[in-house]
Amino acid sequence: MASFAARLQGGAYLAAAANGAYNFGTGDFTLEAWIRASGPGTILSRKATGGGQGSGGWLLVLQPDGGVKLATDNGFGFYQVISQARPVVDGQWHHVAAVRMGGAMSIYVDGAPVPVTPSGSVGTPADVNNSLRLLAGAADQAQEPYNRFTGDLDELRVWNVARSAAQIQQWMRQPLTLPQGGLVGYWTFADRSLGDSSATGNAFTAQGSVDFAQPSALGTATWAVQLASSAYLAAGSSGAYNFGTGGFTFEAWVRARGAGTILSRKGSDGGSGNGGWLLVLQPTGTVKFATDDGFGYYQVVSQPCPLLDGEW
Repeated sequence: MASFAARLQGGAYLAAAANGAYNFGTGDFTLEAWIRASGPGTILSRKATGGGQGSGGWLLVLQPDGGVKLATDNGFGFYQVISQARPVVDGQWHHVAAVRMGGAMSIYVDGAPVPVTPSGSVGTPADVNNSLRLLAGAADQAQEPYNRFTGDLDELRVWNVARSAAQIQQWMRQPLTLPQGGLVGYWTFADRSLGDSSATGNAFTAQGSVDFAQPSALGTATWAVQLASSAYLAAGSSGAYNFGTGGFTFEAWVRARGAGTILSRKGSDGGSGNGGWLLVLQPTGTVKFATDDGFGYYQVVSQPCPLLDGEW
């Protein structure tokens, strides 16, 4: 299937019919989305303007400074958390997740937990049940100041369970294998479809001019190699890597939990014909590029960067 994202502009949004699958009551739930935002706006929501019994709900909202708000409401008051600002409103793809577990509410941006500031007029967990439709890119709550989202949405996931940090990180960069326990909404927009791939089967309908964009957040599924317990990769000897005194370039994406050599072609021996090179991530987050002619070496070491953080 061809991979697409939903593009919302000019006030357009997506709506799915009311369904009891989204009535989490005072229980746990998780919301996930890939966003490519050109401004603030509501990512996912199920909350109306009115209050009272049975008029609870929730909203996941991108703020102008890149903070993310998860708001819950029981119809008589609200409890919410807003994450610290992150560079999310930059026109690039970012993964956002919001989790309520036992009343505690957490925000993740690009797989990493972000400190939050709580506020509210009622305690948590608030009863979020209602009989409303589910929206992506807008909110039925008129008082939400950042109501309409402008940009691209992809891989929207709604769960009636609290997903762990490990689960979020494991699955955020790949399509879900189905079925998944607790998954009550899953919209991938593959082949320009607004269908729901979860067991709920509650398709979106376009409200306004909704388009589709490529590349999507995940694009074509790709994999990274994971090295642990001193494992490594080796390719056969080839003259193609003999650069002599000429120019050459190395590139790599790394998600590192410790220091180590990224790429290398240098043995322990010296002497004529025993030169080589190494690209090494050091414990301080510096990167070393070393060259050797068999009789001596020349190297450069970069300034420290936050590379040992488990992120790409």
